[in-house]
Amino acid sequence: MTRPAALRVGAVAMVVCLGACDDALMARRTPPPADCARRGGTWQASDTGHTGHCTLPPGARVAGWTIMPRRH
Repeated sequence: MTRPAALRVGAVAMVVCLGACDDALMARRTPPPADCARRGGTWQASDTGHTGHCTLPPGARVAGWTIMPRRH
């Protein structure tokens, strides 16, 4: 197999493997404020509205984009 062909095969294999990943952030369709409320937290947006934080019980504060479904 020539080098360009091997690179193409490797690239296709990577795309297939990445496509099979279970990315919780991509799979969920719940906006962070709604996900925060569902977990019993309170949502607070920044002054600019571009970022937000969720205060989860018992007081842990996390960035909105880090809220991920738990798998227990």
